[in-house]
Amino acid sequence: MFSWFPIYFPFREPLHVPAGSNVSANIWRKTADERVWYEWCAKVHRKGEVIDVTPIHNPNGRSYWIGL
Repeated sequence: MFSWFPIYFPFREPLHVPAGSNVSANIWRKTADERVWYEWCAKVHRKGEVIDVTPIHNPNGRSYWIGL
């Protein structure tokens, strides 16, 4: 069995979250050939209005990937 350690999902820029707002995080597990990686982004919203959205981080495993 292959064991995974905790994963840290950093953001390039701080995300401003005003009082009363919510944060939604989206994380995708992607695979290609013999590697796997995660991509992630976040959205700040309040009462149906989107206040801020981060770019997708680690697209195509650009910064980090794990060999299978």
